[in-house]
Amino acid sequence: MRQEAALGYAFKDGEAVELCEASGTDFEPSFTVSDAVDAQTATSETVRLFRVSDDETLVAVDATVAVESLETGECTVRLTPAAPLDEQATYLVAANNDLMGENQARIAAEVYLDLARSVFPLVEGDTWLSPYLDVRADVLITLGLLEGDGPIYNVSEENLETATNTFLDILRVLETMRLARKDDIDALLNLGFIEEKEDLVMLYRFRTSGC
Repeated sequence: MRQEAALGYAFKDGEAVELCEASGTDFEPSFTVSDAVDAQTATSETVRLFRVSDDETLVAVDATVAVESLETGECTVRLTPAAPLDEQATYLVAANNDLMGENQARIAAEVYLDLARSVFPLVEGDTWLSPYLDVRADVLITLGLLEGDGPIYNVSEENLETATNTFLDILRVLETMRLARKDDIDALLNLGFIEEKEDLVMLYRFRTSGC
């Protein structure tokens, strides 16, 4: 699943910073699902647009939900607001697990939401806090830092340190996302859009007319 005009994060000068991608006031937010979507389940009860107030309160925005099938077999779920969006305003798009695929199959949540829903920090300083998050082997492979061939590879201390630092940078970005999304998830719970954190399958923000 992917979304358009989402606010993302990058690691810069030792800090995870939020990136802003602006959209016009006539913007129609959307996200793409890898499988077919049951169009009858794409409603304002399952996919919703909110305006984020200055005090971070979520206010529902009237919008029509439509599903577009793509030649790739994917589906785009698009929200068309009933009125132009406000200028220089932040909006939130959310979808819950009542949005179904064909044959009433559940739509898989965004991978990062599994981390965003965590109640525990992912990293503190130079320490990651869960052994299940140790993917340095994958980092070594991705960066091409494995030496030798065959079933056994040699990893130098220098390359392992590079992989560790890269891994920690990734976790710091994800931790920033987790903290940033925590309030949004809590607000959606309070509004009754979801009953449990696990009910959320899509969540992203975008901003109109400049950042």
